Amino acid sequence: MKVYCKRCNQNEAFEVPEFSISEKRKIRNLKIESSLKAIKTIVDNYSITHRDAKFVVRHINLEYGSCNRCDVNDISTEYSTCPKCNAMNFNWKMD
Repeated sequence: MKVYCKRCNQNEAFEVPEFSISEKRKIRNLKIESSLKAIKTIVDNYSITHRDAKFVVRHINLEYGSCNRCDVNDISTEYSTCPKCNAMNFNWKMD
């Protein structure tokens, strides 16, 4: 799917694979360990560019419902834009 981030570049779409729950969990855990490992895993296992993989990793929320960039804590949908800072958030629920 194509995703836009108003904060990064609202005129450019980034390719984001449809991840399963287990893939989301693995990528999120890799991001906690090392963003570089998460990016490499995405590039190696999905047909997307390094730039798009970096976009994915940069926008993953480490805490469900919290913006990955500012202090907003009421993000409720999986792929959403923060109402305060306009950053895209990959708000993946891991339960």
